[in-house]
Amino acid sequence: MKELLEYMVKELVDSPESVEIEEEEEDEKTIIFKLSVAEEDLGKVIGKKGRTANALRVI
Repeated sequence: MKELLEYMVKELVDSPESVEIEEEEEDEKTIIFKLSVAEEDLGKVIGKKGRTANALRVI
């Protein structure tokens, strides 16, 4: 799952080398991914009205 998220985010941004993903296991059923991107790419990952970020959460 982490690899899929990393691939999708790297395709969205202008600085794919700055993409970092941290994985935390909350409990047996929940995994949290913390995403870091370059400041200039933040808007692209969030998207208009947060639509891109919400779509990434659904996946």
